Amino acid sequence: MPKRRYTAEQAQSFVDAFNKKWCVGATFMYKCNINLADVEAVPVKTRSEAYVMCDQPVVLVDEVSGAVHLDHLDCHSVNPVEPTAVVP
Repeated sequence: MPKRRYTAEQAQSFVDAFNKKWCVGATFMYKCNINLADVEAVPVKTRSEAYVMCDQPVVLVDEVSGAVHLDHLDCHSVNPVEPTAVVP
């Protein structure tokens, strides 16, 4: 669980900004535990828009069961997707 706590409004604001900037199908580096330096990040692709679950901003990604907290995605190592792209 991430250390950062969000109010419902903060989480929704984070989700809105994420969805405005990134499209479904964008590739990120995902780290299952952001607090451990020796955990290796793996590439993942989003398969949903981000949404709020239990006041936390999350998204579904390939290769991971369940929702992933947005704090666990490295947005600096992204393979961008065109905003008009539609990914089934």
